[in-house]
Amino acid sequence: MQAKKFNIKNFSICPSGVHGKIAKVFDMLFLLGIVLMILSFIKISVIPGIVYTLMLYASIIMTLLPTAAAAFEKLKEGTADENALIIIAVLIFALLGSRLQAVSASILFAVFKKLESMVRHKNSQSIITFSNVENQYANVVTSHESVESVPAQKVAIGTNIVIYPHSVVPIDCKVLHGSSRVIAPTENGGNGKEISAGDEIPSGSTNTNETLIAKTTKTYADSAATLTKKALRDAAHQKSKLQKTVSKISFYYVPAIICLAIITALLPAIITHEWTVWTLRAAVLLAASCPGTAVLCVTTEFLSGIRNAAKFGVLVNSSACIENAAKAKCAAFEKSAVESGNMLCVDEVTSPVGLNSKAVLLLAAGALYYSSSPSASAIKSVAPEIDEKYISGYNEIPGHGAFAIFAGKNILCADKETFKEYGIPSGGRDGILVALDSKLVGIITLKTQAKPSVQKGIAALRSSGIGRIIMLTSDSESAARAVAKYADVDEYHAALTDEERNEWLTALGRRYGEAFYIKKKDFDTEKIKGVIRVSREFDGNADISLSGGGLVKLSEAVRLFKKTVFTAKAAAAVCFAVKILIILFTLVGVMPIWSAVMADLLICCLSAFTSKITEPERARRTKK
Repeated sequence: MQAKKFNIKNFSICPSGVHGKIAKVFDMLFLLGIVLMILSFIKISVIPGIVYTLMLYASIIMTLLPTAAAAFEKLKEGTADENALIIIAVLIFALLGSRLQAVSASILFAVFKKLESMVRHKNSQSIITFSNVENQYANVVTSHESVESVPAQKVAIGTNIVIYPHSVVPIDCKVLHGSSRVIAPTENGGNGKEISAGDEIPSGSTNTNETLIAKTTKTYADSAATLTKKALRDAAHQKSKLQKTVSKISFYYVPAIICLAIITALLPAIITHEWTVWTLRAAVLLAASCPGTAVLCVTTEFLSGIRNAAKFGVLVNSSACIENAAKAKCAAFEKSAVESGNMLCVDEVTSPVGLNSKAVLLLAAGALYYSSSPSASAIKSVAPEIDEKYISGYNEIPGHGAFAIFAGKNILCADKETFKEYGIPSGGRDGILVALDSKLVGIITLKTQAKPSVQKGIAALRSSGIGRIIMLTSDSESAARAVAKYADVDEYHAALTDEERNEWLTALGRRYGEAFYIKKKDFDTEKIKGVIRVSREFDGNADISLSGGGLVKLSEAVRLFKKTVFTAKAAAAVCFAVKILIILFTLVGVMPIWSAVMADLLICCLSAFTSKITEPERARRTKK
């Protein structure tokens, strides 16, 4: 990708609605106005004073053009905004002979609005840059076994592509040949993971060291990075309640300030008869009271929240979702959604011949030494360590157990059906049975248990302020009870139909105001009021999508969202407090116009760096 060349158009002072040749003309006139203003204050004896006066008025008109263009765009929509305030103020300054204030107000405000526009654009664009797949090309393997660079949008499903080292994966695909380390777009500076033949790679990932041959599994439009970018773009345009409130205040703020300015110009002047003084103060009041900074700061904070969440693999569908998630006090999840699922573990070990549990587990582990089944893994994880040299004659019975010669002894570890086939009496016992030389010597009972990461995830959720943890599942009572006990949830409800689950969610939404509902993916239900839908994988219907990490990542996101909302509220409060102070200082005549506008410039500059406040600790560490 080529670096963008310097172009004066990129630094246009015109509002976003003015483009092309008109924008260039306005920019040239604006610059010419500044030049005329400077020349008007350079007194040369041979040049008549009227010329300097005309130059100054010309500079006022020229520097006011960008603001006038923006005001005109709003007037076409039937509304008036802060641009109208500036125009009225500048005209008052000019008519009353305060030409320096007029031109300084128009210049400073134009610069402020451009800076504001740049901050908005920067924040809007930065939230979609982490999955860098715009204008990507795919290296397609042709029928002649050559490689051709083809626009990713034109590549069909099932096409073989080459992914070279240090390149971005343009389309979701499955590896056919080769192995390499791949960094997902949401890892934000992580080391990635090793992948090989058969593994799937989402688009936007970076291949680090080896060339891979892969087959595309989706089209460019349906690939992960493309859908992620679309989701983030949509999220940037969905406003939170706080944003809507600030915008509503600003809507009524402008006419209120106009009314206050009229009162300021008339009432004191009637008493003191200082019409010029109070009219100028009213003009300063108009110019100094522009509400745009509050809207900008709040919007910047929420866009920063969306961007920073995306940096560590959390996608939200709107600013409103951030606001709602920050208030959540309850989390409900499906049993299948907790971390990496559940696992089997040994519950009880008994022996009809008096062997201790350690001996039974040792014999079972010997028979199952080469088995990779979940039950075998559960038994071997708690059995004493075995030397492979003592294992021979291994024979696995798929789905039932295994036989092996362990230390010269015939060991069968299987279910009662297999024992029946082998003619070994089991006494009708259930569980994993262990036979030594065709004699039952042990019974191992397994249970379903949540993985340790589930406990960690739930503990993390509680520490983030989620006070109530509930499990909702369609599984049996016994299966739900085992997981609920291990995971330490506050309550669980088993054997639920879809209708019953939705009834519970509706009740939770009413009770807690906002509650998380976490499932693996595939949200096909309509939005339930007060329920924030969380998917462990990307889901366009979910309110929050997690890219791995499960409950722990959700807890990190909750902390980030709370910090984002707090900072947004604080920013809005500071902005309006500054405006009130400016108004008060203006009314008593100690606030010149340039200092008032400079205050807005300062707040605007500060808002450009507020993302550092809400940036997650993980993201800051990876930059070092």
